[in-house]
Amino acid sequence: MIELKKALKEQCLQDLRSRKSIAEEAMKGAQDSANQETKSSAGDKYETGRAMAQQERDKFAAQVAQLNKSIKVLEQMPIINNQVAEYGALVKTGAGFYFLATSLGSLTQDNAKYFAVSPTSPIGQALLGLKKGEATTFNGQNLKVEEVF
Repeated sequence: MIELKKALKEQCLQDLRSRKSIAEEAMKGAQDSANQETKSSAGDKYETGRAMAQQERDKFAAQVAQLNKSIKVLEQMPIINNQVAEYGALVKTGAGFYFLATSLGSLTQDNAKYFAVSPTSPIGQALLGLKKGEATTFNGQNLKVEEVF
């Protein structure tokens, strides 16, 4: 299971790095757009265009910062055999496998489906602290922990 968890962690890191690259490109495009705005006879239009491009750039900069933070935290996540549902654990329930790492949704590894969820997400909060054999209710569904890796 350690190898599976390493592979899931690496898949999450690749996804986050890809998202970061896309956000950086969008940020650069917004900055280029702001820099290319030329002053026209309608000065207010120029200022509005620059301001909107700057807002876009700032939005992407915030995304990049958040992705950098997520990457750093995930890189430091230890891969160990967990006995309790906690950060870094792989939890098997009747509804599927949940990898408590970061919110990325569905992952596929070795033709099996896993859900990468943040421990701070609603489902992550419902699972946190549970051990094999314990159960919780989430969205009206009873989830029994069959195994924790």
